[in-house]
Amino acid sequence: MPTADAMPPNTFVPAPPEVHSPLGPRIGRGIAFTALAFVGLILVAAFVGGILSAA
Repeated sequence: MPTADAMPPNTFVPAPPEVHSPLGPRIGRGIAFTALAFVGLILVAAFVGGILSAA
């Protein structure tokens, strides 16, 4: 994976919560966190499944 220095400078700068969700910053941030956790869980499951199938 590229390091943070090699990536575009705005990669890790979130937009204001109002842009993401009209429901409010707290709900918008919760939705974003849930989506990130869900994607992370899928990546971990795929990684573990790949190791188990390769072993």
